[in-house]
Amino acid sequence: MNEENSTDLARELINALNQLRKTNLHDTKSKFSHGEIMILSILKKELASEEDSKGVKASVLSEKCNVTRSSITQTIGNLEEAGFVVRTMDKTDRRSIRVKLTEKGEELYIKHANEMVKLVNELSEYLGNEEVRHLIDSVNKINEFLKLKKSKL
Repeated sequence: MNEENSTDLARELINALNQLRKTNLHDTKSKFSHGEIMILSILKKELASEEDSKGVKASVLSEKCNVTRSSITQTIGNLEEAGFVVRTMDKTDRRSIRVKLTEKGEELYIKHANEMVKLVNELSEYLGNEEVRHLIDSVNKINEFLKLKKSKL
């Protein structure tokens, strides 16, 4: 591939990824941000794997969402104000805050998860299962590549 084609290909890929990033996969009527839904999803996954239900440390949420602690604190505050999560102080480390889903938060997570399953099913109907499988494989390879690049820094 010559350099000009390589540059064009790079621009096309960057443009496609930017368009995908900008696309709101959630219900456009939803008043919840991608970050808020992401926190609910992480909480659901992390709390399901914990033996006790003390909650997830805010620092863990910050790391998994790849955002600053101040940003995660603000988002958690918004979710708490809306009644979707509760914050408690860690009993063993008073500097740490733990976060748990409320019943209302659990319901919102389930609603969102069902919407995403419906969306993926519609995508499979639109593209076909084989193309969706190729897409999954490509995304997994991109993630592997980016992890390798990051590990070399």
